[in-house]
Amino acid sequence: SEELMNAVDIVLNLEELIGAVSECYPIDIFTYDRLYLNAKLNRIKEQQSEILITGSSYAMVGLLEDEMPKSASNVAVNAQDLYYSLLSVKEAIKRSSKLETIVMPISYYFFFTNMANKPSDYMQNVLSKVNYPVYNNLHGYTGKLLPLYNKVMKSPLYERLVNFEEVRDMYYEAVKRDLENLPYYNPINVRPTGGLLSYDFKEKSDEQNFASAKVRANAHNSIFDVDKGMANQKLLDRFLDNMEEQGKRVIFFIPPTTKFYKKWVLPEMVQVYNKLVMDTVNNHKCCTFIDLFNSEYFSETDFQDYDHLNSNGAKKLSKIIAEAIGGE
Repeated sequence: SEELMNAVDIVLNLEELIGAVSECYPIDIFTYDRLYLNAKLNRIKEQQSEILITGSSYAMVGLLEDEMPKSASNVAVNAQDLYYSLLSVKEAIKRSSKLETIVMPISYYFFFTNMANKPSDYMQNVLSKVNYPVYNNLHGYTGKLLPLYNKVMKSPLYERLVNFEEVRDMYYEAVKRDLENLPYYNPINVRPTGGLLSYDFKEKSDEQNFASAKVRANAHNSIFDVDKGMANQKLLDRFLDNMEEQGKRVIFFIPPTTKFYKKWVLPEMVQVYNKLVMDTVNNHKCCTFIDLFNSEYFSETDFQDYDHLNSNGAKKLSKIIAEAIGGE
């Protein structure tokens, strides 16, 4: 009753309050990626990073900050395209006057991706809950933006006693501070055993793996679009012109993959990619290109799924990139 509420002291347990907030506003993959990306942008400024790692999930899981030869920050998160990857470079340069090297994977299908053009439900979530809140840029997307916060339940008592949204923001800020000096997978976000798979593919037969990897590769093959590739070539060309003017170094690489995924990559996509990307790269002295698609340095044991490295594979890839940076 109101009388009873006024007659007694209410002791708020902070741990229980944070627990209630985390249950009502759980950190899903999109919220996590937004917090992680903001955390790494803060890290760039605070540490005056000399190396920026950006791009899609191949860099997110495949390159380790601590393995780089100089101060590095990894802003790569899930489902990024070329436009937003290059936008992250612009933001990083604003924050660190010492930034000198940019590292980014350019997988075959990645070069033909424009996430703002008729985005899937997943991409719409990334646009609404990760990229737009961080970069304030929709890349021409004019569709519906999804709500930033996903409240899954209520906490009547705590919501009556405190400003619940304010506590939520404080909780998220605390998580963000923790993430500044952590890799993408950490005690807050534990690396899944099977990566994108619900099983360990190394326990399956080759026949099963080739069939499953075909589904994954064909989803990427369906993105192939020459017009989008040509638009991204112009974007890449302008970017590299700008990097040369600023005296920056750029390292692009095609990430390694398993034999199961490799078999199904569309040859026409590879052919067009080689023409568009290599013509652009070869016209810029600031750029180094490393092709690891057919590398024999990696084995199936270095992967957590058909096209993403595990922690052991990440150390091997990081060593290759660190040596490329050190050799400049």
